[in-house]
Amino acid sequence: MSIEAREGHSGRLRILQIVLAAITLLLAVRLLELQVLQADGYDGSKTPLPDETKRAPRGRIVEKRGYLLATDVFQWEVGANPQTFGDEDSRWRAAICLQDVLNVPANEVFALLKEETSYVVIRREVPRNLAQMINGASDNEQTSPDEAIPPSQPRPKRGQPLEEDSEVMARVTGLCDWPLTDQVWASPYRVRLYPQNELFAHLTGFVTIDDGDSYYGLEEIYGAFLQGEVSPELRRSGEGTLPEDFSIFLPSEVGYDLILTVDWRIQRIVEKALAEAVQETGAEGGTIIVMEPQTGAILASTSHPAYDPNEYWKYPNSTPLFSDPAISDIYEPGSVFKIITLAIAIDSGAITPDSVFNDPGKLEVAGHVFQNADHQAHGQVTATEILALSLNVGIAHVGEQIGTDTFYRYLPRFGFDGKTGVDLAHDARGLVKSPGDSDWSQSDFVANSFGQGIGVTPLQMVSAVAAIANNGMLMRPHVADKLVVSGQVVKVQPTLVDRVIKPETARTLTKMMVTAVEIGAPEALIPECDVAGKTGTAQVPVEGGYHEEWTIASFVGFAPAVDPAFACLIKLDKPQTSIWGAYVAAPVFQEIAPQILRILKVPPDVQRPGSE
Repeated sequence: MSIEAREGHSGRLRILQIVLAAITLLLAVRLLELQVLQADGYDGSKTPLPDETKRAPRGRIVEKRGYLLATDVFQWEVGANPQTFGDEDSRWRAAICLQDVLNVPANEVFALLKEETSYVVIRREVPRNLAQMINGASDNEQTSPDEAIPPSQPRPKRGQPLEEDSEVMARVTGLCDWPLTDQVWASPYRVRLYPQNELFAHLTGFVTIDDGDSYYGLEEIYGAFLQGEVSPELRRSGEGTLPEDFSIFLPSEVGYDLILTVDWRIQRIVEKALAEAVQETGAEGGTIIVMEPQTGAILASTSHPAYDPNEYWKYPNSTPLFSDPAISDIYEPGSVFKIITLAIAIDSGAITPDSVFNDPGKLEVAGHVFQNADHQAHGQVTATEILALSLNVGIAHVGEQIGTDTFYRYLPRFGFDGKTGVDLAHDARGLVKSPGDSDWSQSDFVANSFGQGIGVTPLQMVSAVAAIANNGMLMRPHVADKLVVSGQVVKVQPTLVDRVIKPETARTLTKMMVTAVEIGAPEALIPECDVAGKTGTAQVPVEGGYHEEWTIASFVGFAPAVDPAFACLIKLDKPQTSIWGAYVAAPVFQEIAPQILRILKVPPDVQRPGSE
């Protein structure tokens, strides 16, 4: 990239940061208005709030630089106590009135007013002025006519959006003879607002309106904390007050908030790149994860298709969209797993990078025939060439040198038979068949050596490769960076899971991965630094075998190769333009890696001492 181009990019980035700061300030002002909603617009002593609307308040969630991802705000709803209507005539009069005012069919209102309960919701997202007039406030008691938040929550599937013109207000005050004391009233209720919409949906999860239950992501895993359920030990472990940069949104009124490891800028970059890749390749979906190898901190994680947590109610209960594919979807990783097989082989002393193997292009084991993806024999090849050329038969011969006992003893170290332990709900367990299982055979060992017949999550795969980037140390991935407890900050400390391979093995394997990118995936090369990585093109299992055309195309790697700043996995599901990871996934890495390095302030290799 030229100096002029880089300066232009930096200028655009500065403009974007200024715009984001302005939006954040406006949102902060708006939230301050919302905090006084009850004080200046609703007298809770007039009519007791129904229990259904008293959802416990929750703390806020912000990304690592303070941009707001989740917060509580208020909206208004109109409800009624059916038990206060003495006869059907009074119910019908109220139903006709409310139809005219709230755009809800009278027969539906009448049916609600016949229910045997002390409270029914007739309509939500009612404008504040209309709510106050229903409660009997006079004109000079009115406050701003703004709604609590822009419409984004469920409306009944009837009628039109409410308006606040003078004709509507006249109908309220004239036709209906308001207030209907102790019969119909408006009250505020808490809703969870996600200002970034789909961008962080799989990470945050969502909170329901009616019962305040939290589902998926951070909302589910930290639900109790965000509502103030904190151990005495955690209350005493604060390390200091909040930095001034976070003072716009934190601490919340609840006082229990989350600051994440995720960076809005990186999240936006990978989300945009993934959306474009899915569209351009015709893939069904995909996932990108960016992680800091030394700590396990997740800098970005996005999957397509996504959903808007503000409008969770639009999706059917059985939708798979709510589940985060990065941590919950099990897939066969394919050739990216050859990195793991070679790490085991070198660390156990079974081979060296220069060990030579004969690759005849085809291998039969236990009645199964395995062959290279190019259907060619490559003759005498080194272990480094096996990785660079992605030879299935060659890696099977490496597996023979390792032996089954050693191979399956290492896999749990890398975390493939369990959960990652990430602080997100529904972290799935990997699927590994091993000797001793009733359905395991020697052919499984061969297939496992190149990433077939074994199930992993995207987060497991990138975490294992991040361990190589971290001198062989596997860190537990995490999304929460700091907990805010009553204004005090509690740092989430990085957790070492295991030293899976020796540091010298990690360094040796890194060099082999650099060669693999240079020879096998030049589409992932970037001018800033060396890249260590590997592509994968995995067949998709179906009943009775594997699909003839579908693949999972991926790239996993880290940059810079020396002293890595981030590890990254890119996965595309069933791409149509090409089945190969080198052609559809590696170019995505080439696109996003320079941008991530600039955000992380990592200089090019030529400016870094000791990078050669």
